[in-house]
Amino acid sequence: MGEAGQARIARARVVVHSKGLAAEVAARYLAGAGVAEVRMGCGEAPGASVTLPLDDPSARAVAQGAMEALEAIKAALAEGT
Repeated sequence: MGEAGQARIARARVVVHSKGLAAEVAARYLAGAGVAEVRMGCGEAPGASVTLPLDDPSARAVAQGAMEALEAIKAALAEGT
């Protein structure tokens, strides 16, 4: 990723679309990655229709939040390339 990638992340502005625990996880991961602005939206996250093979609802929410954050970071890295 290097300096250029980290700079793209640092300029990113992301709206978290998930709710509850998934939204908390996504927001924390994005903040930890150095995203410039994280806002909470409402509604379903893109890709939220993906069925995760996890029985525990909390584990599913954590995984969904992590997936949302990863997709946002990937999008930020793709910008300007």
